[in-house]
Amino acid sequence: MARRKVFVHVGLPRSGAGFLDAALAEHAGALAQQGVQHPATSADEMFRAAIEIRRDHRAWGYPRKAVEGTWAQLCRRAQKGEGDVVVSQELLATCTRPQIDLLLDGLAGFQVHVVITARGATGPDLASVVDRWSAAVKEPQRLHVLVVPTEGDAREAAWRGLGEIVGFDAALLPLPEPALPAHLVRSLVRAVDGPPASDDDLLERAERWRKALADGGYDVRGDTASLLPSDTGRPVALDDLLQETADLVAALVVEVGELREDNQVLTARTEKLEKKRAKLKRRLGQA
Repeated sequence: MARRKVFVHVGLPRSGAGFLDAALAEHAGALAQQGVQHPATSADEMFRAAIEIRRDHRAWGYPRKAVEGTWAQLCRRAQKGEGDVVVSQELLATCTRPQIDLLLDGLAGFQVHVVITARGATGPDLASVVDRWSAAVKEPQRLHVLVVPTEGDAREAAWRGLGEIVGFDAALLPLPEPALPAHLVRSLVRAVDGPPASDDDLLERAERWRKALADGGYDVRGDTASLLPSDTGRPVALDDLLQETADLVAALVVEVGELREDNQVLTARTEKLEKKRAKLKRRLGQA
């Protein structure tokens, strides 16, 4: 009997694919009808699993208890389910080798495939990410690199490309709308986006990436020439940056809201403990 496959999409960030975790969660039922399982109940749960693996939950404002065991729970659901499995979280792109090994421990028995999306030559170093994650697959053909074109709708291209790799019809599953208005995202991009790299730096980087992909024997989808900087020498259009960052910013807003809720719960618990402490103090004073 053939082993079930698990497809782990790990980014890259700013490749236009930051929405995939939310899209997979929204269409989990429809995916199951196509024979593909998405074990995360929400994008938030997949996010918590990723920061648990990366062990940087404190940097995101999460206590350990809020993330502990999240990845193991997802893996148990995957093991109990049927069909191939797909998960996505672009924070996984920068996992270290020990963190990748930790992630793989929960996927024992599956044939592991890794999916990496890339768009342009910005963001984390694609060659380094490919090198680290290639250890997660037994054969280079199981590491899939989806080159998202810099022109056109990156979201649609990434969604359609993932469907072709995993084996579901993305055309039947409409993408969720961005959760934030464009003008707000535009202001945030202006605030956090640093100066663009020079064309010479981007060209050197893109050529190095293309060589690594060509020499590695990986399953490369799309034209790697689109990784090269444009001939015009101008930076990436702001509208493209909006498209790439909208879902990530929306996810961060969700996290802030949930952290506020967690803070309210902790405040209520503290008040309850203070009342118990005061009551105990009175009883001890009467003894």
